[in-house]
Amino acid sequence: MDMVRVREAAGKFIESSIQPTDRAGIFTSSGLGVVDFTADRARLREALANLRPRPRNVAAENDCPPLTPYEAYLIDEQHDPIMLNIATSEVTAYACGGGHDPQGHALVAARLDWENDRVQSRQSLRVLLDLVRRLGSLPGQRTVLWLSQGFLTFDLHSDLNELIDRALREHVVINALDSRGLWVNIPGGEASEHNVLPDPAMSARADVYRETGKSMNQDVMAQVSHDTGGIFVRNTNDYDGGFRKAGALPEFSYLLAFSPQNLKYDGKFHKLKVELVIPRGLSLQARNGYFARNEALHPEERARQEIEDAVFSRQEYREFPVDLHTQFFKLSATEAQLSVVARVDAHAVQFHKEGERNLGSLKMVCAAFDRDGNLAAGTERNVDLSLRDATLAHVLSAGLNIRGELKLSGGTYAIRVVVYQIDSAQITAMNRTVEIPF
Repeated sequence: MDMVRVREAAGKFIESSIQPTDRAGIFTSSGLGVVDFTADRARLREALANLRPRPRNVAAENDCPPLTPYEAYLIDEQHDPIMLNIATSEVTAYACGGGHDPQGHALVAARLDWENDRVQSRQSLRVLLDLVRRLGSLPGQRTVLWLSQGFLTFDLHSDLNELIDRALREHVVINALDSRGLWVNIPGGEASEHNVLPDPAMSARADVYRETGKSMNQDVMAQVSHDTGGIFVRNTNDYDGGFRKAGALPEFSYLLAFSPQNLKYDGKFHKLKVELVIPRGLSLQARNGYFARNEALHPEERARQEIEDAVFSRQEYREFPVDLHTQFFKLSATEAQLSVVARVDAHAVQFHKEGERNLGSLKMVCAAFDRDGNLAAGTERNVDLSLRDATLAHVLSAGLNIRGELKLSGGTYAIRVVVYQIDSAQITAMNRTVEIPF
């Protein structure tokens, strides 16, 4: 990757495309050089200037022979005899490990390389997932410009599926730009790559593996961008144009969803086919399938996950009636207490009778996000109801109030309130904007 040209192109994009009301951030898979969402262009430019390529995290003694991730995968997972012979010959040529037991050394090197690459690939997907989750709490259009050389995801289907699902739910579009630019495969490898094979046929086969691996690295970027409604820019050295294209926002977008009948928790891939009835003059992007979970979630785990997803989203859900009221009181010259009251229509609450009592359970979570989408404060309340008939009648008439308190400094906040019925698994989530002047 030409880091200098990439940094220059990113800087031009920030200057020309980021508007005063926009928020942008820089996030890396290593966690180094991160800038959280901000409108401060100077901070973004400074972070770009300090970005450095991240080397492969492999100890020097384990990087001989220098296997690519795809080559390591072929040896360790696929037990490819041709690739093993190539790596064994390279061990001998490089005198790795003193030249003793070259095949054994090649097997160990492949296993260590592949384990390391899997860890780094999974980390990259987790960083993207966390970023999508953060974006879900922000207003407006949400776009990720993913700059990468790509990586392999052979055994990361669950992580990949989770990322795509989350992006679709949060209306986050992921556009990707292959930072390798325009690349071609050089017979025998580049000057920086290994080319010590004495057998021309073996060398030609190594070229095929190398080219295949480079091509497969970009598959994850192509899939994520396509399945989230984004675009993938590849095979171009025009980084300026690539940033403009990958950073552009769609003029219109539509999200279609469905709930599959008789969903099987088998961990397998299930194909989807989406077609336009009248395709004339239109194009369509749709994922070609999804991976089901291996097992159904326990009700408590399902509730925890649904509440967490709802809190960090901007999508409103009203599965039962709730009225929301907010009021703040100044505690000091710099701090205020915000009271959030959710009035729940008790007719919509699912009660069950045990003896003379009517039992029901609800949970309310309140969260306040600042202008940059950072979580400023949060609180949750569990409400376990055990009402006699007379008390229930009063609650049905007056409604049920649930109160949450948040301590905040002055500023404008996006308030997210989620009320969840434990027994019926129904959820209501609402947004409010509160300004606390000081």
